[in-house]
Amino acid sequence: MINIKLTILFLSLIIILCANISNAEQVELGGIKNIKPSTQGITAYGYTSEGLTPVEKAGRWGYVDQDGIFIIKPKYIEEPCYFSEALAAVKDLNNKWGFIDKTGNFVIKPTFNLQPGNFSEGLAYAENNGRWGFINKQGKFVINPQYNDTPGIFTEGLAAVERGGKWGFIDHNGKFVINPQFDIKPGYFSEGLAGVYKNNRWGFIDKSAKFVINPRFIEQPGYFYNGAATVKEFGKWGYINKDGNYIKRPYTFIYPGPYQK
Repeated sequence: MINIKLTILFLSLIIILCANISNAEQVELGGIKNIKPSTQGITAYGYTSEGLTPVEKAGRWGYVDQDGIFIIKPKYIEEPCYFSEALAAVKDLNNKWGFIDKTGNFVIKPTFNLQPGNFSEGLAYAENNGRWGFINKQGKFVINPQYNDTPGIFTEGLAAVERGGKWGFIDHNGKFVINPQFDIKPGYFSEGLAGVYKNNRWGFIDKSAKFVINPRFIEQPGYFYNGAATVKEFGKWGYINKDGNYIKRPYTFIYPGPYQK
């Protein structure tokens, strides 16, 4: 996924892109260079990851490669997830979610009622009987289902979870490293910092839960990449450094993505 962790983080901040196209159009579908005969008639597509793109054709979803050739034939009735750590969550005809590999075979059988998360650091969040926990790549719960709300994914060894109406961060053993104290689901840790919401504003904490950038932003910021994070003020997006100072003042109404030097 380019860099798997960073791609997962970026996708937590954008809406999966869809497009309607005619058979004759020659377009790039999330990285697909050409429209091959097998992919003409595509009506929607998801995000390209690990060389495969989920696409819809004739009301069913499958995956095509960079040449537009179907690697996994369209057979899913709902848009599947993108590939992460060589696995992707898909929904079968019995309305159950499981994980397939890049040949389309189920590695984790479809047993989940709700859509699970993408794998990151070897774990994915999944639901059982109304509670959320984390499974490994064998489909076994290694952090038992106990959380009422959908957790975040693991990055830099930590994942955001909710308990008692507040959010904190756990490690791979399910132990709280940062106790629940935040009002809204936090962002992901990246470059040692995570965006959190407290006292009606967003700021950034380090892994000791200390505010490095005090809460001052009304809208949720992006994550740090190349030493900068996207933030929104006055209706526009800009970039700040880890001191909280602008390196590029708000300049665009459209989310600009991770900082590029």
